[in-house]
Amino acid sequence: MGVSHGQDAEIDKRYLQKSFLSHDSLFLEGLGHSQSDRDLVWDLSAGNKSGMSDDELGPFNSFNRSKLSALEGVNKPVYITDISSDGEDYERSLMEWGSLFDQFRDQSEQPEASNQEGLKLAAGINLVGTTILREWYMIGGIGYELSTLQQANHKSSSPLFVVGKLHAETLPMKLKALGVKSSVILPRMNNAGIRDPADIPFDFIQAVAECATQTDL
Repeated sequence: MGVSHGQDAEIDKRYLQKSFLSHDSLFLEGLGHSQSDRDLVWDLSAGNKSGMSDDELGPFNSFNRSKLSALEGVNKPVYITDISSDGEDYERSLMEWGSLFDQFRDQSEQPEASNQEGLKLAAGINLVGTTILREWYMIGGIGYELSTLQQANHKSSSPLFVVGKLHAETLPMKLKALGVKSSVILPRMNNAGIRDPADIPFDFIQAVAECATQTDL
């Protein structure tokens, strides 16, 4: 499911919950998630928790709050399959690499910057590289969790992965390269939000798609 998640984006809760109920396992994008985030989504889905305090909702924008609210009581296995903030050295290195994007973009927007175009290009290259690694990482994470479920006699035949709209354009190409069939859902939105576009001097979607699949598997 490819969802717009600009500032103040809000998914139709009833539509989203209906989608959750019609699939047998759920996977969420969430860069930099922690153990408390993973516990929260699991407890909400399992019915171990009803409602969320202001402190728990504090770190989440309206887009993510919509997802959390729709999870309550769906009673499905649910995972955040993205690079975590509390992982091993590999995850930490990916998080550090990804953080360079903001540094390059912020520097390029300074009036006194001597090489604005070069900084924009560096930001774009960083974002493409991070996105490619994240998407392969997420696919691997989903495969691992599906395998774990199967070992526990819960074979998932209709998993749902909720990601940003741009990922929905590039992830299917990676899945196809692996021989995995997929379909894309574009949900009903109450508010699509305003996305802060990255000023990248090339086609981001094409770069992520082509660099991610033109390899020998």
